Amino acid sequence: MANSEQELPDRQRRYRFRFTLFALLLVLTLICLFLGWWQYIYLEDQRLLVRRDLLTQRVADLSKDWKRKYSDYIEIAHSMGKVESNGRNVLLELDLKRMERIETDLMRLEDQQLEIQLGGKSDRVELLNQRIAELRKRHGELENELARHAEVSTELVALRDELDHDRRIIDDFAQKLEDINIEIRLRGISSTPK
Repeated sequence: MANSEQELPDRQRRYRFRFTLFALLLVLTLICLFLGWWQYIYLEDQRLLVRRDLLTQRVADLSKDWKRKYSDYIEIAHSMGKVESNGRNVLLELDLKRMERIETDLMRLEDQQLEIQLGGKSDRVELLNQRIAELRKRHGELENELARHAEVSTELVALRDELDHDRRIIDDFAQKLEDINIEIRLRGISSTPK
């Protein structure tokens, strides 16, 4: 019996030690759960705000770079005589309208010249011939201008493609930024990181 009385305190000490370890493990588990919740809720909110701020800065930087590239593009287009408005070459269209007007005038004058020659009146023939020669000269000049405006500049095409690509990237980032802002508003997160 002395042996069993001695085993009782050893057994109690072992169980007390096990209970203490279990209680410590339980407390550590609860602490880890709380920290996990805190990390998930609080730190996730902070990451979202930081991500929004970085994305806002990136969109601003890309937009600034895009504006610079676009002004370079416009400057090069002006120097080459290729002014574009909404993707159309304005100078080319103006020259086409001028050419149409000159061709109409030429046809009208040639008809008048034919009528005069058929009618036997020769007093205005010299004046009509002079005007027709002027219009044909101007027509030739406009054909050269049209050929120059119609030339495709590889530099302008490359710049235009780069601008379109950059614009799509900016639009994509702006959409992501808007999605983040909506999520922040839905979660009710304060707009400044803590």
